[in-house]
Amino acid sequence: MKCRHWIDDRGRCLFLLIFGLFLSFSGHGQEWMNPEEALKSNRPDTVYFLDLSNRSLQAVPSYVYQFSHLKELNLSGNHIRKIPTKLNRLDSLKTLILSNNGMAGRKEKANQLYDTYQKSGLAMFGDPNKHPDYFMNKSPMDSARQATDEAIRQVNDAPNSLVPKFGRCRNIRVLDLSECALATLSRSIRKLRNLEGITLKNNLLTSVPGCLASLENLKNINLNFNRVDLTERRFTKMAQRGFKKLERLALAENGMKQLSPGLAALKQLIELTIARNQISFLGFDISQLKQLTSLNLYDNRLTEIDSGIYTLPSLQILDLTYNQIKEVSPKIGQLTKLYFLSLAANRIRVLPEELGNLTQLEALYLDNNYVSQLPASMGQLQHLKILHVQHNQFRHFPKLIIQLTPLEDLDIASNQIAELPLEIARLHNLKLFFLQKNAFDKESEQFRALSKLFVEMRKREVVVNE
Repeated sequence: MKCRHWIDDRGRCLFLLIFGLFLSFSGHGQEWMNPEEALKSNRPDTVYFLDLSNRSLQAVPSYVYQFSHLKELNLSGNHIRKIPTKLNRLDSLKTLILSNNGMAGRKEKANQLYDTYQKSGLAMFGDPNKHPDYFMNKSPMDSARQATDEAIRQVNDAPNSLVPKFGRCRNIRVLDLSECALATLSRSIRKLRNLEGITLKNNLLTSVPGCLASLENLKNINLNFNRVDLTERRFTKMAQRGFKKLERLALAENGMKQLSPGLAALKQLIELTIARNQISFLGFDISQLKQLTSLNLYDNRLTEIDSGIYTLPSLQILDLTYNQIKEVSPKIGQLTKLYFLSLAANRIRVLPEELGNLTQLEALYLDNNYVSQLPASMGQLQHLKILHVQHNQFRHFPKLIIQLTPLEDLDIASNQIAELPLEIARLHNLKLFFLQKNAFDKESEQFRALSKLFVEMRKREVVVNE
């Protein structure tokens, strides 16, 4: 557990949202067609989204070129070795999906290992002495399962030998190479001169590929779930010379302990995600990123908020959940454009009055800290719709909350609150209200009156958990 209580992430979906939507290549509401459907169409010019995934293809089929208005082509789960220049015939083709390329055999092998474990137990391993670490002091089936897990890990962690090459495809704007076990990229990717977005998540990359710095129009890079090391001097040089249009950079879950000073050179960044790493300090001058609107440092090891963060004039989203922060500076009041702020799962005891300056806030997560009172200035947060203060040390209900009439989601659960004012009825916009695990005397007249209020609230379809 990362904090003293389980965290209720209801509503706090920014982390997953960024992961799910950053350079997303599907789910736009479009209608994908398989080749059988597309080839039967009387109007090939109306085929916009073609799904050729998992068909054991080794090249782009020639029939693709008859779909003159094709916008997105899904070639995931195949064995494509080269993307031909001929794709330029399709002027409208902007998005190319090559995820899981060359991975079919690998996944089959992993599945076979798992199936063998399920059916045969220890039979697949032969001599137990070959796996002493797994078999010592464990039941046979537990040992078999763990040895299978290790075998599957080794299969998945082996670099892919199939690294696709690219022709001079001038129309491609978005490229998905996720989950391909890539340890490197082909330099031929530089031929995609107009590429604006690339997702490389779930690969085996240990550095930011240098060939990407040559792509002058590149705006979005997703390197989530790799092994990228940003401490290399090479990255600083790349950042200083290239990436002049880079706006979004995602580096979540790379096992990073340090960041590169070169990040300060990416002055056009508007979104930076460094979630789920092991960063204890930023290590670069973040104050240089004046255009930054979203900063995600979820689940790291920060013990303080870098002073440079307080100087970011455009910041709208700041996620510092799951760190070890003890104090919040009064300078937080300078971030007047913030509409999302999460300080949840830290070690904060006192909040500054300047928090009330953040009048654009719509969501504020303060849960899983050691807070016992809210600053009176928070009554000014008249755009606030979500307030979570569960798992803190409140003994009294913060009455300023009654002033926050736009609230839709209020969580005060797991504190030590003994009484709740009937004025809570003034929160007419409330849809979710959680107050369980407090110190209420449910036999008291005051709580019986509250119970009647809760009945009325439920009639309005408010979810009340008492």
